[in-house]
Amino acid sequence: MPLCVKHYGILLIMNSLLHLKEGAFAERLTDKAITKVIAQESKDDELKFFVFAINADTKTAYVMRHGRSDALRTWRLDNLARFLKLHAVDAFEVQYAKIQD
Repeated sequence: MPLCVKHYGILLIMNSLLHLKEGAFAERLTDKAITKVIAQESKDDELKFFVFAINADTKTAYVMRHGRSDALRTWRLDNLARFLKLHAVDAFEVQYAKIQD
């Protein structure tokens, strides 16, 4: 049964959600199996973004984590764009956290 989870505001209907270190995440980007990359703003840290990569064929989602802990890695958007461009990603979606009224 597919995993349907709301993870940091993104509804994922996937077989699995894998937390990867930067190197393993970069390998997934360069193997051209990734069909979509999403930058999601943190609810706790304004203008800091988590990065998700989705492989629609295998219904697997990947999220980048820190190297020494399982906490998700956050990026400034300019640094994330530079990282993604370095790994041949030509487009990605940006989602901002909802503003609390």
